[in-house]
This record gives sequence, structure tokens and C-alpha cells, in this order.
Amino acid sequence: MLLINAPQSVVANFTLNAKTNVTPQLTTQLSGYRYNRLTQNYSQGLTVTNNGTAVNGPVYVALDSFTAGATLVAALGATQCTAPTGSPYVLLSTSGIDAGQSLTLTLQFSSPAGPPFVYTPRYLTGSGLQ
Repeated sequence: MLLINAPQSVVANFTLNAKTNVTPQLTTQLSGYRYNRLTQNYSQGLTVTNNGTAVNGPVYVALDSFTAGATLVAALGATQCTAPTGSPYVLLSTSGIDAGQSLTLTLQFSSPAGPPFVYTPRYLTGSGLQ
């Protein structure tokens, strides 16, 4: 039994164990950037359409070649098992994406330099975090 009586800092390292890159069957449409003065973050809409067969979940979007010095707010971690490694990623869907279905996700970025934020979206499916 572990008893903690004071606030503690904890570092957790997760690995994305992605099995399949489904990027070729998905198309991406990006919106413009919006700035939130309260959070001082930028947001951008990312709409994904599945042009192929159904994709089983979970589905993650990794931002390859992401702008240096910028941060993907609420990133779950960075890719480690599927090259290129070191790309920040977020969960797009727990249940997958049906054929013909479109999903929209709002990405949030933090950067003292502001936009544009340059990246190439890569869509991965797999067993999730472990």
C-alpha cells in the first residue's frame, strides 16, 4: 500500500502501438486558424473522410513534421512504434470510421510564434496505449 500525504509529480510514458497506417484511404480537410485570447492557444478544425472500407478503432492522428517550437495541446504522447517516430498524436475515434463517414476534430496549438503550423496528418489504428 502506498500512502501519499502531499502533492507529487508523476511522469507517465506511453507508447502508441499502431498496427496499421490507414492514411491512404482517408482524406483530410483543414480549416483556418482561430486564436483564443483566454487560453492563448490557436485552434484548427480537421475533417477526415473515409473513402475506403470501414476502419476499426481506435484511430489516432499523428502530426508528422510538426512545426518546431509549437505544441499540440492535449497530445497523448509521441509516436514510438511506427516511423516516423516522435510525432505528437491525439485520439480521433475510439470506435473507428465507417466507409463514407466524416469526422471532425478540433486541434489546439500553443506557440509563441503563432501560425502557420505545418504538419502532415498520419492516421493510425491499433491496440491503443500500453
